[in-house]
Amino acid sequence: MNFLSTWIESAKQWQTLIASSIAIVAAGVAWYNTSRTLKANAELETKRRSQKHAALRAILPLSLSVISSYCSLTMRGLEELWGECVDGALPHNLNVEPTFPELPTETVKAFADFIEYSDALDTSLFRRMLARIQVSRARIAEVVRVIEQGDEEAMILEINIEEYILDAASIYAAAAAAFDYGREKTDTLPKELTWDQVRSSLRNMKVWEHDAQRLYATIERREADGASP
Repeated sequence: MNFLSTWIESAKQWQTLIASSIAIVAAGVAWYNTSRTLKANAELETKRRSQKHAALRAILPLSLSVISSYCSLTMRGLEELWGECVDGALPHNLNVEPTFPELPTETVKAFADFIEYSDALDTSLFRRMLARIQVSRARIAEVVRVIEQGDEEAMILEINIEEYILDAASIYAAAAAAFDYGREKTDTLPKELTWDQVRSSLRNMKVWEHDAQRLYATIERREADGASP
């Protein structure tokens, strides 16, 4: 009887041990499967992001061209107003109706997506470019509002228009600086712009030194002061 009781007790202990072992093995298998699934999902997500980045890079030259065109058309509108300035300001009885391009919102979104999917790339050039586009757009919208509403209490100074021209030139320069990356001639984007690039942008948009001496003098002064474009 004692033998039988001992055997039964031993069997129960073995049963508990076996059940515990099975539970441990099952937990290990579950952990392995979960880890493998998570790893596979992570690899798929990495591949998806890489492919998205590659697709956005493939259309980058087109996107940069759209921004360059936008800047050129903006420059034409600003130059027209610039030429109307009298005694350092735009007159209130202006007969010229300013024409400015629509913001290329789809292209702007493409740049935002590019920044989002650039995991291993310094995109500070594009971040600053997008920020400047928004500032430029807001400034020009205010100019248009003042002119269209005939707001005689608001004054648009010639130096303000020159500042807006520098905005357009800096945006143009940022786009131009990224073409080598878009064409896969390099795998990095420039981090900073130079004033020489801004000057080059002005010349590309046919704003010459002899016609815009004060504008170029402003660039030289800021360059000497160590300010960034």
